[in-house]
Amino acid sequence: MKRILSLWSFLIFFLSGLGPSTALAADEYLLQPGDVLDVRVAGLPNLDRLVRIEGSGEISLPLAGRIMVAGMTLANGEDLIAGQMSRKIFTQRGINGDEALFAINADDISVEVDSYVPIYVIGDVRVPGSFDFLPGLTVLRVIGLSGGVGTPLALDQDMTPRIMQLRTRARALQAEIDTLETKIARLSAPVTPEGDAVAGADNSDATVSDVETSILSAQQSSAIIESAFLRNSKAAVEREIKILQDQLSREMEGEEVDKGEYDRLTKLRDNGLVPVDRLASARRAWLAASTRRLETAGELASLEREVGQIEFQLEEMFTKVDLERLDDLSDVLARHTQVSAEMVGVLEELQSLNAGFVVDEGGPAVNVTITRSDGQVIENAAQDDVAIQPGDLITVTLTFEQ
Repeated sequence: MKRILSLWSFLIFFLSGLGPSTALAADEYLLQPGDVLDVRVAGLPNLDRLVRIEGSGEISLPLAGRIMVAGMTLANGEDLIAGQMSRKIFTQRGINGDEALFAINADDISVEVDSYVPIYVIGDVRVPGSFDFLPGLTVLRVIGLSGGVGTPLALDQDMTPRIMQLRTRARALQAEIDTLETKIARLSAPVTPEGDAVAGADNSDATVSDVETSILSAQQSSAIIESAFLRNSKAAVEREIKILQDQLSREMEGEEVDKGEYDRLTKLRDNGLVPVDRLASARRAWLAASTRRLETAGELASLEREVGQIEFQLEEMFTKVDLERLDDLSDVLARHTQVSAEMVGVLEELQSLNAGFVVDEGGPAVNVTITRSDGQVIENAAQDDVAIQPGDLITVTLTFEQ
C-alpha cells in the first residue's frame, strides 16, 4: 500500500517550514533543452550571448558554431565552450574604423545558467501550470507556489455556501449510515429458540440503537414462546403415542389369544364337541379384539402425523423468520450501498473544495508524484519533500480513505 501524507500533516509540515530541503547542486544538474545559458567573454562584450539549448541539445555561438551541451554539468559545458572559443581569433573594429585582433583566453570565458526549463504542476492544486525553476525548490514549496492543494477555482468565487450545504448533507448521510449499520447488525443476528441472539452493534445514536435492540429482543421472545409451545405440544403428543403403542401391543396379544380360542373351538365343533352358539361367541370376541386393534393403530398413525406436522411447523417457523430477515437485510444493504456511494461523492466534492469533513478518523490525503525529463518517476515525493529539478512534472492527487 502506498504511503501517503494526510492533508492535515501536509499543512503542518508545509507551514512549519521544518521539512528537509535539498537545493539543486550545480555540479549534479545536467543541462537540458530549454535551459538558457549566459555566456560572457571578459573584455569582449560583443561576444556575450544569452543562448537557449535547442531541442537537439545544442547551442549556437559566434566563432565556436554549434556545440552539444545537453546532458553535461554546467562546469563541463563551460569547459567545452571555453575550449571551442579559445581556439579562435576575434577581430574587433574600433570607433575610428581600425581593426584589432584578440586571442580569446579560455580563462576569460564564463558560463552561467540564466534560466532553467520550467517545471509543471498538475492535478489537485489551486493554480496548476508551468513555473520558472529556482534553485532550492522542493515539493512542498512548489505546492505552495501553486496555491496549495484543492481544485482550481476562480479567485473571486465564494464557495462557502456550497461547502456549508455539502457538510450538512454529509452529516445527514453519516447519520443514515449509522442507522443502517445498526439495522444490519440487528438483521444479521440469528434468532434461535435458545435465545442466543447476537447483540446489536454499538452506535453513537442511542435512540436508534435502543429501538433496534428492542426489536431484536421482541423477535427473540416471540420465537422462544412459539417454539416452546410447539415443543410442549410435540412432547404431549409423543406421550400419547407411547400410551397407544403400549395399548396396541396388548390388544394385538389379546387378538392373538381370541383367534387361537376361535380356531380351537372350530376344530372341536367339527367333531361335534362344541355347540354352535359358543363358537359364535368366540368369533365375536375375536372380531371385537381385531376392531379395537385397528382403531388403536389408526389413532396412533394420526398422532404420528401430528408430530410430523409440529416438527414441520418448528422448522418452517425459523425458516420463515430467516427469509423475512434476509429480505429486510437485502433492502437495508442496498440502501447502505446507495447512501455510502452518495457520501463518497459529497466527500470528494468537499475535498476538491479544500474543505475537510472528518469521518471515523479518515480524511483527505495528499500524494505527489514527480516525473523527470529522463523518465524517472518518484512516488510519494511529499513524504521526503523531494528537491525539484528543472523540467519536472509534479502531479498532486488528493484521495479520501474512509
